[in-house]
Amino acid sequence: MLGKLPITGKFAGSGTGFTLKRSFLLISLLVLASTALQAQNCTVNANVNQTICSNETLVLQGSKGGLFQGDGTTTWTQIGGPSVNIVSPNSLETEVTGIVGGNVYTFRINTTCLDGSVVFDDVTYTVKPVTIADAGPDQAMCPGTPAGFLAGNVPGAGESGAWSITGTNNGVTILNPSSPTSAFNIGAGQGNTTLRWTIAGANGCVSSDDMVITNIGGEEPVSAGPDQNLDHCYSSTQSTTQIWNPIPKLQGFNGVVSAVMI
Repeated sequence: MLGKLPITGKFAGSGTGFTLKRSFLLISLLVLASTALQAQNCTVNANVNQTICSNETLVLQGSKGGLFQGDGTTTWTQIGGPSVNIVSPNSLETEVTGIVGGNVYTFRINTTCLDGSVVFDDVTYTVKPVTIADAGPDQAMCPGTPAGFLAGNVPGAGESGAWSITGTNNGVTILNPSSPTSAFNIGAGQGNTTLRWTIAGANGCVSSDDMVITNIGGEEPVSAGPDQNLDHCYSSTQSTTQIWNPIPKLQGFNGVVSAVMI
């Protein structure tokens, strides 16, 4: 048990006398000592809370400062949301994989200061959903109307889709740009055309995917015209004329065939 200290004492200096209360001095020293013991000599920062789309990459970006024990290793842990994978938990900056739209994830970074204090900071990521666009397989087609059909995936609830052409167009026409399975025409020309299927959500998230249509070239399919039924097949005088659309590259041929039935 502590004894009682005298209330007053004398302190002499420069010929001027004044009185200090020893109890006040003792309390002041104890407060200063307590503050020194409680003060941490390092900090960590997990960055600000963020909102991203599910097709974006979630990257934790921490920082630290001050004096640390050992090499000052920091550690990321997950403390909220469905389980995900922190790729490099002992790096200040690390990617997180396995996120799913519609969830909120919370992460904590911590380390130990030189004085033994354990410090930490938390950050929250809100992940908005979006359907991942799939434009379907590439196609190689001859000219035609239509030449074929696209094979994009269907947008989710609250989303819309749109086809567009990027770069040089070698004869492709999309007949219904908002339909994932729109028909398309291929006209004269030859070469590759890149089509992009983009899905956009009301929440501001966007996803896109590309596919390539190869225009093989040539002309539209040849038509021989309608069938004909001929009477008197044994007549040596009967004749008929068949009209069809010829391939323009066959110069000098007008597409008219005459035949005499024998």
